Amino acid sequence: MSKKKFKLPPFVAVRKDLLKDPEWRRLSSSAKILYIYLRSKFNYETFSEVTLAYSEVKDMMSSRTASRHLKNYKIRAL
Repeated sequence: MSKKKFKLPPFVAVRKDLLKDPEWRRLSSSAKILYIYLRSKFNYETFSEVTLAYSEVKDMMSSRTASRHLKNYKIRAL
């Protein structure tokens, strides 16, 4: 018998109170996309550091845009 692997659901959960937060609402669309993408990569089992390469978001935004938003929110980019 093969052991089934735990598979995460195909969505990223965002808390309802986050959507109502004025700080969240002030973020640009690009910053929100980066947040959601980083959140999807977070490992809740190990709580390890999340990495994001510019090549992973190049189809969504330019590396300059990604860099600007990551720096504004004090997130270290690779």
